[in-house]
Amino acid sequence: MFFGLPKPVWLLGWVSLATDSATEAIYPLLPFFLTRVLGADAVSLGIVEGAAEAANSVLKILSGRIADRSARKRPLVLFGYSVSSLARPLIAVTTNWPQVFMVRVLDRVGKGVRGAPRDAMLATWATPQTRGKVYGFHRAMDHAGAVLGPALASVFLLFFPDRYRTLFALTIVPGAIAVALILLVKEETEANSAADIRLEPDGVDDTDSRTAARQELPRAFTMFMMVLTLFALGNSTDAFLLLKLTDVAGSAKYVPLMWAALHVVKATTSVVGGSWSDRIGRRTVIALGWLVYAVVYAGFAVS
Repeated sequence: MFFGLPKPVWLLGWVSLATDSATEAIYPLLPFFLTRVLGADAVSLGIVEGAAEAANSVLKILSGRIADRSARKRPLVLFGYSVSSLARPLIAVTTNWPQVFMVRVLDRVGKGVRGAPRDAMLATWATPQTRGKVYGFHRAMDHAGAVLGPALASVFLLFFPDRYRTLFALTIVPGAIAVALILLVKEETEANSAADIRLEPDGVDDTDSRTAARQELPRAFTMFMMVLTLFALGNSTDAFLLLKLTDVAGSAKYVPLMWAALHVVKATTSVVGGSWSDRIGRRTVIALGWLVYAVVYAGFAVS
């Protein structure tokens, strides 16, 4: 299905697989580690995850602006992956939740910095005919890493119970692999970059068109963004669900395996949901998804 893609697209796909496997090996164990090993409370967990995701969101915007103004994207991508790869294993030596706070924020800073320029690099090797294939492959590798990392973490804990710090430290290996692979990516700054594709009619200045676009956003779009914002405000971090799961299970040993299973379901339903949206409409599918979300959270509340 993905044969024929340019070599840099494959390399960036493997970069994402390695990085996601490291990230997702730690994430499902983080609530247990914070609350049971370091003695923090649920409020501290919320502060850590809230600050980490806030840093990620803000830096996505900033790095995107910088990437748009620079012909070279790889330095930003390399910096972002390097920061995350170096910060992530440091959780192994933390002794209190403020230290975990700093490590998590650094990890998400790296993610926020690399995301937009990496996507811009992918666009360089995508034609209008292969754009979906390029980004679909990259997303598939993301999901593969998100399944592989937790699965390997569960196998590790099966043979070495309670060696959480050792597991966290070992994530430097896939992180180093990811950074090494980025160094093999030869950056392309010409040809079919998405940044070079002109969608405006001839004679219309690009800056003027962007300004007009901002001024003429449809009311439906504005309303949709308001609804999404409202949902985001009520969308708690998955770390709380993992904390609840750990409390119910009584042990964190198999939590990563359950997390891997969740990503398998997520990848499958993403494909099915996309197909349904083409047939029954986007709004209906989104509403159904949010309904399932509400039922799941209600179930967690009474479990």
